[in-house]
This record gives sequence, structure tokens and C-alpha cells, in this order.
Amino acid sequence: MKKLVFLFVAVLLTAISANVFAQGTGTAPSIGSTHQYYVNGTYGSPTAAGETSTYTWWISTTPVDLSARTTLTADFTVTAGDYDTPTLGSAGGSGIEIKWNPTASTTNHYYLVVQEEGVAPLCTNIKAVAILPTNNFKLLFEAIASDGTTLSDDPTRCPAPITLSASGATIEYNYGTDNFMFKLTAQDLYSSWSFIGTIAKTLTSPGFTVDYKIGEAGTFGTWTGEPNLTVPANIAGTEVVYFRVNVNNGTSTGTFEENTAAKTITLTLSGVEDAGGNAVTEIKNNNGDDITATPVQTQNIQARPATTNIGSN
Repeated sequence: MKKLVFLFVAVLLTAISANVFAQGTGTAPSIGSTHQYYVNGTYGSPTAAGETSTYTWWISTTPVDLSARTTLTADFTVTAGDYDTPTLGSAGGSGIEIKWNPTASTTNHYYLVVQEEGVAPLCTNIKAVAILPTNNFKLLFEAIASDGTTLSDDPTRCPAPITLSASGATIEYNYGTDNFMFKLTAQDLYSSWSFIGTIAKTLTSPGFTVDYKIGEAGTFGTWTGEPNLTVPANIAGTEVVYFRVNVNNGTSTGTFEENTAAKTITLTLSGVEDAGGNAVTEIKNNNGDDITATPVQTQNIQARPATTNIGSN
């Protein structure tokens, strides 16, 4: 008589866990961030050697039937692990790493599904988790001093000092140069982003120029017109952009150089969005005020005293 041997295999599949690889959470990942998902242990630690269970991971965007696989799209990138391919747990198949790209929807869920298939008689278990990418893009918009020191909002300072020299009986005036700087700091953003910057001024100096640089170690380049500047992605979730407005007051004695009326330099932002077209969620100024609706920073130049030429008797 043949002996029947019944092999009972208990396949225990824990609820899907997510390890935060960047900002946000696994189920509410920041746009552009990368997260690790796993079952039955810790991501990156293969299950016991010799295990014959295989794991198949896929994403569904069909709520009524999560077995409907979504083919790889621009919305997400599998950066480690196998997608929709049975992989042995001993080979690390119990985990997958996904980057949520800027084109990912922030209004519709993605359903990450994993199926574990055991040894004969091939019992299976399946788990799923709902994931909704989140736009956490914030921006700090500051007026800063030329040495990088943060100033109060809409700061005011005196014009550059005047230097004097003489050639015989002729007095020569040099009204000096000065830099007025602004700083943008992107926060909680893991994709590239863009904006339009508009510089306005009430001064008329012929020596007025605007430079910008991206990153602390970047190089200043010339800012012309009102370009739509694209800032590259930063895996740290933050990136800075500096604007340097140089005012060369010249040596003539016209109305501007005397500067007997206050002047302003204003930087206005518009169209601030990430690479997926998601608008920035918050813009704050130096004082911590929310200026998302009107992102403007002004640096003010006080008037000099209206001193007349020296008279004599």
C-alpha cells in the first residue's frame, strides 16, 4: 500500500512594510522620492537560504481588480528588485524599491501588490497596499545680504558710500557699487523644478546687472530677461538658487547717482512647479509668513540727504 504523505505548508505573509528611503512615507511618498517595500523581514535581507517561495510584485491602478497589472510607466520606476516577475525570496525577491516620479498622480491611488507562491502544492498568499504620492514641495524666498546673511523681510539699507578724488580744481565723485541678493530654497522636493523670475526696479543705473547661480557651489551666470529657469533634482530634497543684483552707481552727478529719493529692487516669482507640473504648495519669506499667493521680495535703498554743493563767501 502506498503511503500518502501530506505536506502542509503554512505560508505566513506579513502585511506589506515600507522603509523610508527619502522623505514622505512609503504610502504617501513625496514626489520624486524613492522607497523600499518588503514582506517577511527587512528590505535587503534575503529570506532563509534554500527557501523555495517566490515573490511577484506589481502595481495595479484598477481598484475593482487588483490582479490587473500596470505596465511600467513614467509614473514610477523600479530602481531595485523585479517587477511582475516571480523571484526567489532567497534571492531578495521579498522586497522591491520604487521611485515615484513627478508625473505620478497625487489624486489617484496606486496599489502595490505582492504574491508569495510556496512549494508544492504551490499554495499562495497575496497582500496589497494603497499608495498616494504627495506633493510636499515648499519654497523659502529670502532677501539676504551680500555676505549671505539672512535679512528681515523687505529690508532697507543705505546706498553705497561715496568716494571722492580731485584733479586740480575738479572734484570727482564715485557713487559706488553694491550687491543686493535674494535666495530661493526648495524643500521636500526630489525632482527638478522651474519658475519664472521677474526683476523690477525704480532705479535707472546703467550699471544694473543680474546674475544667478544654482547650488551653494554653483557658478554665477548672467540672468537675462525673464527666463523660465529649471533647477536640477537633488537627492537631498533641497536645492538653492541665488540672485545677485549688482548696482554700479557710476561717477556722474545726475539725479540717480545723488539718490535723493528712495529706490527699490523687487524680485517676483511665478509658475513655481516641479517637473510633473505640480505647483509649489507653500512659499514663505524671511519672517515665516506664507506668501504663496504673492511671492515677492523687495530690497529698499534709502535716500541720501539732499545736500547742496558747498557754497562760500
